[in-house]
Order: sequence, then C-alpha cells, then structure tokens
Amino acid sequence: MPYKLLITAALSIFFFTMPSLAKFKLNTPIGKITISGQDGGLVSNSKPWSTTSLKGKTTVLFYVDPDLSELTNDVSDALKREQFPKNSLHSVAIINASATWLPNFAIKSHLENKQEEFPSTVYVLDLKKVLVKKWGLEDENTVVLAISKTGKGLFKASGRLSNNQINQLINLLKKDIAQKS
Repeated sequence: MPYKLLITAALSIFFFTMPSLAKFKLNTPIGKITISGQDGGLVSNSKPWSTTSLKGKTTVLFYVDPDLSELTNDVSDALKREQFPKNSLHSVAIINASATWLPNFAIKSHLENKQEEFPSTVYVLDLKKVLVKKWGLEDENTVVLAISKTGKGLFKASGRLSNNQINQLINLLKKDIAQKS
C-alpha cells in the first residue's frame, strides 16, 4: 500500500509541474513550439512556424494583441535607431489573433502591409493562443521577448515598456550578438 501512495505522489508532482516547465523563463531554454494548421502559421505563406527557426540567432519576439499593437512602437523605433548590423538580429512578430474582435482576413491584410515596411521581420498568426498556453504569456496584451543565440530566454516584459526596459533589452541584445556562437 505505501508503494501506491508513493507512486501516486510522484506522478502527481510530475504532472502538476510539467506545464510550468514549458513557461518562458529567463536563462532557460525555450524548447520547441510549432504554430501550424488550424493554430496558425507564417503570414507570408501559411506554412508552419517553429521556435527551431530561431536557433543560432539573437531574436527579439513581439507577441501582440492586435488591439494593442501601438504598445510596441517605442521598442520598434529604438531597435531601428540602433541600426543593428544586417543579419545580426532576428525579428519575429506573432499576432495573437484570438485576442481581438478583428476578423483574421483584416489582420492578415494589415500584416502583409507591415511586411513591406519591415521586410526582415517574420510575421506569424497565432489563431489559438498557442504561446499563451505553452509559454504562459499574457493574453490580450503585448509581450516583448528576447531569445539568445543558444535558445535561452534573455528578456521578458509586457505592456508599454519604459525607457529603462527598452535600454535593458537593447543592451542584452547587443551583448548576445557580440558573443561567439
């Protein structure tokens, strides 16, 4: 009888802590997540998007509620002013399409225009809140993440970032870009 209790306790601990292992955490590998099919995908061609595409790249990732997209303007402007060397900083914008009343075709049309303005940014539609569920990101808000070349979380902030947070983000990105792979 004690063995059953021990096994039950061990399994309970394993299954209740497992979801927290997937959360986006600083200095921890981000793991593999794919957004595809009915969950969404790349705006440019509807193909799957995966975190494996970030491997070996210093990345800034915006997870955006379309109704609050202006909250990222200060960060985007600061990144543009930095003029990072071409191909040194990877940029991904993932749109939480379930966080808005806007129809998906309108969001996609807007993103296609943004793609022209920011051609090096990868745009992804998250139709089912995949990153809210898997990384524990805030729903119905804007989240800015930085991911190292080694695939670890460097930075996480939500809402409108302060000047201090933007400076911290830029410094972390510069430091990771400068490191040898």
